Amino acid sequence: MCKAVEEYGLQQRNEGIQQGVQQGILETIKKLIKKGKLSYEEIAENLDMTVDEVRKVATQI
Repeated sequence: MCKAVEEYGLQQRNEGIQQGVQQGILETIKKLIKKGKLSYEEIAENLDMTVDEVRKVATQI
């Protein structure tokens, strides 16, 4: 039982870290778009994303 609780805690922690990383990437994309110095293609290439993913984030600004 204790092992299961420990594993659940680790899983929750890892999911939280992943969500934080994703949020950070989204904020970075938004900042880069607002600065207007890089194209969507350049942003996507630098962040290992697709141009469509970057466009989707751009619609949220």
